[in-house]
Amino acid sequence: MYVDKLKYYVEFLLEIIFPRNFDVLKLEKYLDSQVSDLNKDNVLFLFKYKDNNLKQAIWEMKFKSNRRVAEVFGKFLANKINKLLNAGDKYLLLPTPIHKKRRDERGFNQCEWLCEEIIKNIRPNRLSKIKYEPKILLREKYTTKQSWSDKKAREENLKGAFKVSEKNKDEIVGIKIILIDDVLTTGSTIREMRQTLKESGASEIISIVIAH
Repeated sequence: MYVDKLKYYVEFLLEIIFPRNFDVLKLEKYLDSQVSDLNKDNVLFLFKYKDNNLKQAIWEMKFKSNRRVAEVFGKFLANKINKLLNAGDKYLLLPTPIHKKRRDERGFNQCEWLCEEIIKNIRPNRLSKIKYEPKILLREKYTTKQSWSDKKAREENLKGAFKVSEKNKDEIVGIKIILIDDVLTTGSTIREMRQTLKESGASEIISIVIAH
């Protein structure tokens, strides 16, 4: 655990001191050759996180505020979702929420970026089937960065972390949810969000992430 944290800090400092030029067009071409239909604990993911190019891209989006990387990932996620939408069903697209304090620290939520790009890339004949709702699922509890914690600590930290907005509660009853996150690690975050949504009446929750 200590080694992982040390590696994280070293990589973070190196990025600040020696920032790398990031080629988004090259990234899109590369990812096109790597995308797969993968599943872990009922979470769909498109890429393997151990891939160094993929790691660099997520770092670029998440810690260097590169919106263009989110545009690329959004296209791949939309392509997956286009294949999942059933003609007779309605869906809500929800981003993994962040706490207000985290938003103040970072300035944005990359999962909202991803959802916005997904909606742009949903096929026109499918667009009426899916609605983007960024304010239904809320994060009530501020926690330390989850990537620094082990599985047990994550699960403990996340208990009671999420809630469904009282104002929008009726919108999810009996509805299928498509839940978007960037990376699946232990799955603790997605499990807690799923539990919260199920308790509020969602009929089905489809979880999709960029990588695991």
